[in-house]
Amino acid sequence: MANYTDKFDYIYSSFKKGNVILKRNFLWGFFAIDIIKDAELGVIITGFLVKYYPEAEEEVVNTKDHQLSIESLKDKVQAKARFFMIVKSGLIAFHPVSVKIEIDAFRKNFCEVFIQANDGFFVNADIELVQERYKIFEEIHKFNFIERVLIELHPSNPSLSEDWKEVDKYIKDLNASTIKEQYYANQKEKGLKIIENNDIRAKITMADDGYGNAEINGIIDDNQVTIKTKDNPITESAPTDEIENNLILNYLKNKFLNIFSRFKHNEN
Repeated sequence: MANYTDKFDYIYSSFKKGNVILKRNFLWGFFAIDIIKDAELGVIITGFLVKYYPEAEEEVVNTKDHQLSIESLKDKVQAKARFFMIVKSGLIAFHPVSVKIEIDAFRKNFCEVFIQANDGFFVNADIELVQERYKIFEEIHKFNFIERVLIELHPSNPSLSEDWKEVDKYIKDLNASTIKEQYYANQKEKGLKIIENNDIRAKITMADDGYGNAEINGIIDDNQVTIKTKDNPITESAPTDEIENNLILNYLKNKFLNIFSRFKHNEN
């Protein structure tokens, strides 16, 4: 969310500026940025979010006297996470790296580096996970009693869905960056009836589509259970990051198109 004249130029230049952030003795930054053009997806920016040591010590061998020694090494990479961003929609596919760059670490540090590239000037960035659609409603049906529902949403940008367009309009008409709602059950009744409520169902679906979060708490088979929209993010299998960008994209393309089919795209 930012002020810009040309969306591609703004995003691409932000990746290319070379800004880094320091977090817990590691530097984070964008590297190996490249552009791919696809007839169906449009312009894609790809590259790596890299986590690296400003300076590291490595044990090396001396082949002449067969001794071991320690040498300093600058900017040693600890891990790198490949990403593909569809510019027109802002949709991102990324490859988390075990415990070194976990999903939440990628989301947080990607946004912080992007904001730093613009000096924090009139820019806000956040990455929400797009979920396997309607999976959460399968889980909701299992509840014997729903005690609480928490919903947090932000306006769509730039795509919207017929399923929640009225909710999106409501948020934008308020000029709100975020709305947050909580519902609590009357303990004397049979729990919250959220499946039958079209408004709440639309809001949960909007969160499912990556524009916020929803959390449902209640009882399933005498057990206290909490489910969240972010529990079922969409994933896809692809080859190693070391092969050519366009070959990796070929494995992701159908998933991108499937996600786009949920929405009506707004070019503004």
